[in-house]
Amino acid sequence: MMGAVIMGLSIVKTNNILKLLKFNEAIKSWKTLFYLMIFFLFGYLVAFYLFIYKIIDLIAVLTGLVFFLGSCFVLLSVNIYNQTLEKIIKIQEEYREAKETVEKTLGELKRTQGRLIHNEKTI
Repeated sequence: MMGAVIMGLSIVKTNNILKLLKFNEAIKSWKTLFYLMIFFLFGYLVAFYLFIYKIIDLIAVLTGLVFFLGSCFVLLSVNIYNQTLEKIIKIQEEYREAKETVEKTLGELKRTQGRLIHNEKTI
């Protein structure tokens, strides 16, 4: 049952992420993760029910299904993390380039201002 509690917390946190990603292109993948988490939570509850009522035959089928979908979940998670990191790195690079351009322009403006002030004083 501890796994069900952890999965429930993961569902809450993923729901918060979905709220942050209102118009992001990755929202479809995050929603898929979210629905898989709900399925896993349901799987925990079904497994608990099967265990309590000693319905052993279905536990093997459920376990196989959970392992298969668990591997799909991990693959999807890694893909989402990779896409997210690539996007963050790209945005950081764009920010760095924009900052360098602004700093260069500001330096040029300061030099121009200094020349204008110097010319003004010499007139």
